[in-house]
Amino acid sequence: MLLALAAGAAAGPALARSHAQCPWRGEGPVLRVFAAEAPWREAFTGPEESVLGAPVDWTAQDVLVFALGQQRTLGVTVAAEPGDLAGTGRHTRLDVTITRPGPDDMAAMALSRPCVVLAVPKRTWSRVEVRDRTRGEVVWRGRPKVKR
Repeated sequence: MLLALAAGAAAGPALARSHAQCPWRGEGPVLRVFAAEAPWREAFTGPEESVLGAPVDWTAQDVLVFALGQQRTLGVTVAAEPGDLAGTGRHTRLDVTITRPGPDDMAAMALSRPCVVLAVPKRTWSRVEVRDRTRGEVVWRGRPKVKR
């Protein structure tokens, strides 16, 4: 899934892409912020184009990775859409949609590591809350590690 905002839009992610197998190996649930290209290259095996679908403007954008961690099925997904990142400064909220297979749903039994990767306008990251809009619960809260 690739979502993009029109150029010059101020709110929400400029790019967002969900992955069934997260290209970042971090354990989850966790939120990481990459504020520069060098730490990105250390953490990811491919260029940002392969992860986000477009290059990142590292002078104007940070990249957020929200990873759920290892799941027992390929049926678990996490997604975000333009406008799902709200707030500035001290408190920021990211609303995500976490989809899990129901009791009668068929889903491949294989380990997965779902995540969503967002390129957003640079900002100061203090406290971030990630909320699952499907269940209405907070799935991660804290001060994200910012890799510079």
